[in-house]
Amino acid sequence: AAGGPPRTLLLGIDQAEEMTGLAPDDAAELEGLLRLILSMPPPPDIRLVLTVRDDSIDATRERLIALGLAPEAIATWRLHRLPRTRLRDVITGPATAAAQAGWPLQLKGKLVEELAQAAAETSGEGGDALPILAVALQRLIVEHRTPTGEITLPASEAKSFLHGAVKAAVDAALTAAEAAEDDLRRLIIPRLATWDSQTGGEGVAKRVVASAERLFEGDRNVLRPLADALVTQRLLTSSQTEVGTIYEVAHEALLRVAPLAHLIFQRREKFELQRVLLGEARDWVASGEATGRLGRQGERLKDAQALL
Repeated sequence: AAGGPPRTLLLGIDQAEEMTGLAPDDAAELEGLLRLILSMPPPPDIRLVLTVRDDSIDATRERLIALGLAPEAIATWRLHRLPRTRLRDVITGPATAAAQAGWPLQLKGKLVEELAQAAAETSGEGGDALPILAVALQRLIVEHRTPTGEITLPASEAKSFLHGAVKAAVDAALTAAEAAEDDLRRLIIPRLATWDSQTGGEGVAKRVVASAERLFEGDRNVLRPLADALVTQRLLTSSQTEVGTIYEVAHEALLRVAPLAHLIFQRREKFELQRVLLGEARDWVASGEATGRLGRQGERLKDAQALL
């Protein structure tokens, strides 16, 4: 509009693999936005920059191609995991900043090395080191910081402390909310987590965004204190939107470690049945709720009723 040279707009989408697990309404909204971008005549020159987990690259590429993006227009770069030396910086950098701000925080060199090594071992192919390390460091301050800022955790306990940090945070939330593990299951499954059977070998756990209205509807309102306690522990996030408060798991890595990993994995077949039932329900509504589209009977109907 200013008559200058054409501009290039970079549109960044982090954790773009979540596009493949959106609810139907959200997926339609995203597809409409992307189709609009792809159909815009130049200028401007628009480039999408997406970050995607390794196990979701193919599914994300297929989604973009289905939206009209030519396969040859998609370039892929592999972002390798952080080297152990950078994990050390992730630990010491914030500690230095805290000290400079007048809030002393002292971690001994051996403890830092052991924490970095333990975090590196959690990376695997999923690259989950940073979110788990974040939870561990938060708990380290809560449980092991003296008034003078010294961290008292022995270096020999760093590995077990980091690997158990998420469970410890969950246990703290359960205690604060006077809740049980079954309450945790009801809160998270299936309204804040699902199972994507199309990704990876056996599939992967994926997070789901839920409104407070849906998350705490009816007798589920008793789960609100647990949700708030999990937010305090930084395992859930809550934010205000135009439609009210929404909740989501802080990072999918938290769904892949104890105690949530087992709860979700053992219900993976039920998640798949839920996906099929939701598809059948949408087809039924689209048909005008025609009786002839109600195809479940016998054992298949019992399976659906049992899941509900």
